[in-house]
Amino acid sequence: QLLYPDQEETSIRIERIRQQRKAGAAELFLGVVEVTRQVTGFRRKEHYSEALLSEHDLSLPPQTFRTIAVWWTVDDALCRMVMSHCDELVDALHAMEHACIGLLPLFAQCDRADIGGLSIDMHSETGRPTIFVYDGVPGGAGISEIGYEQAEKWWEQTRTLLLECPCLEGCPACIQSPKCGNGNQHLSKPGAGALASVLLEQPIP
Repeated sequence: QLLYPDQEETSIRIERIRQQRKAGAAELFLGVVEVTRQVTGFRRKEHYSEALLSEHDLSLPPQTFRTIAVWWTVDDALCRMVMSHCDELVDALHAMEHACIGLLPLFAQCDRADIGGLSIDMHSETGRPTIFVYDGVPGGAGISEIGYEQAEKWWEQTRTLLLECPCLEGCPACIQSPKCGNGNQHLSKPGAGALASVLLEQPIP
């Protein structure tokens, strides 16, 4: 059997904004954040088939570290456009976050495991739906800076992936992540494609 500590809660506190600019239809930020992660459970899966055997709760202390993140917010008008393509806005945010993290190594020449993310339909500090992508090591490793500098190209690649992947509802090649803290639940591939399109001010297919 295999053990997967894949039930995790993450929160992000913004410490300092270093840079800010308009990117497509979004407000884009680069700055210092404090990430708090807490593993809350694990799953037992069958070897080879990975069939779920059981789920178990854990009570572990949270881990907090300071790092660099790139994040972008989505205004109400864009949210309304995306909501016609998914049941919940957070499903679109979550799926785009995963797709972006999967593609950022093409730009930053890093490993996917070096990157973390958080998507939330209302962040307490930004006051808007927000996607964070952060360097997974304390102090940062220069990954988020590249995402900030090349955001439009990064999102364009993400949009292309979401629209051209032949799967119907999402797969490991597009929106599913091996590191997802809630087992790749609450994901909408159509919603993420719509979100990437409106952020880039391109038509939604």
